[in-house]
Amino acid sequence: MEILESVLLCDTQVGRSPGSWVDHFSPTDSNQILFRISSKLSDAHNAIEAATGIRAKFNRNRQESFSGKDLDKIQQELLDHKDRLFDIVRIESGRTINDFSVEFDSTIAYIQSLRDHEDFYGRYSSRGICVVVGSSVWPIFYSIQFTLANFVVGNPVILKPSEKTTKIALEIARILQGSTVSPISIQVVVGDKEVGRRLISHPKVDIVIFQGSYEVGMRIRQDVLHIPSREVLLYLGSKNVTVLNRGISSQLVDTVLEDAFLGAGQNCLSSPLLFIHDEYFDGVVEELLEGVDRLTKNIAKTKDALGPLQDQGSVDRYLKYSSVIEREGAEMIFKGKRLAEQSCFVTPTVATFRDLNFEKIREMVVFHQEVLGPSLTIIKFDDMVEIARGFEALSYGLGCSIWSEKISVDFSDLAERHFGRVVRNGSLVRPDVWISPLARKKSGNHGRLGQRLLEQISR
Repeated sequence: MEILESVLLCDTQVGRSPGSWVDHFSPTDSNQILFRISSKLSDAHNAIEAATGIRAKFNRNRQESFSGKDLDKIQQELLDHKDRLFDIVRIESGRTINDFSVEFDSTIAYIQSLRDHEDFYGRYSSRGICVVVGSSVWPIFYSIQFTLANFVVGNPVILKPSEKTTKIALEIARILQGSTVSPISIQVVVGDKEVGRRLISHPKVDIVIFQGSYEVGMRIRQDVLHIPSREVLLYLGSKNVTVLNRGISSQLVDTVLEDAFLGAGQNCLSSPLLFIHDEYFDGVVEELLEGVDRLTKNIAKTKDALGPLQDQGSVDRYLKYSSVIEREGAEMIFKGKRLAEQSCFVTPTVATFRDLNFEKIREMVVFHQEVLGPSLTIIKFDDMVEIARGFEALSYGLGCSIWSEKISVDFSDLAERHFGRVVRNGSLVRPDVWISPLARKKSGNHGRLGQRLLEQISR
């Protein structure tokens, strides 16, 4: 069998930092993954050159294309390694079991959905090399879903994980390496943002996928403006909206709080803005605050706590944001604070606005700045159509969750005009993983995770 390339592995389990060469192996056929861990800038170029050669080999041998049987094996391997995956994310980024469980369940649901749509696979052919810039939030879900979609269409994948989640990226690649019978190609390149910039701007890269903050997404788009033919898919988030036009139950309280605070509010699906109809405002707020009070007492003590923010810079930005909300006239019910010196654990911020028009919203930082922390701003309103028109005042928004016994056509139309995804009487952070558009409309990318994504990354 043809030897494709000698590949060097990094073993993070023996105390060495990513980029340390500790083992060697040579793939002997196209059924084995090429896998590279490196922090050197030169390896960005080397990874792309290797992917170029592998893509040519794939094109000559498409009868061995990725199939539903591969997905079945990957799903089983993930289930078998679930405990190990949690141990890694718990140690590497302080994740809680509740946050991890939602991410893991969403990952399995996505694989099952992709498996159920196997009849789509034959419609697509490889577009080229894809660079997936990994997320530090939900790194398992986003890395796997984008990688598997590229496997389906036959694209070699180069994964550039966040510097904060390199070990989990390594483990994901190890699992994929031993889970398929069809030829696939995934390479992992570890490094800082300059390594990422070198990868996404390389002339041989055909697709760039990024999920994360609006600020970083716009920098990525700027870095590749000189290559108009390149497909750049940006899945950007935060500043999502929940609208309540009904009474509240204990289940609804739990859903609203989970949408706001899961993953300490750092998930791009989190919903930090809550609009409540005047008729239900006082009762709903009372129920919510009791839930927040219980949550605050459990932080850093139980498996259902929020978990920490990513780093000290994230804590500083979150605390500054809490002070800005107060200066803009909010009634502060809970003001976020650091739990201990140099700790990344913080308490939630909950603020209310009882008299606010949308002219004011246009001028307020609270409605135009990503929080990326456990913050919930509650706004009273008295007209559903007026609140929908007020969405125009928001700078951006990924999704909107509407809780109402009866949702007018006008309201739905206005909401869908301004959000990439509208959920009726359901959670934002537990998405329909096949049909959900996970890109906010005002970022310029309306891609979907299901069939639409496959169309965008193929020919």
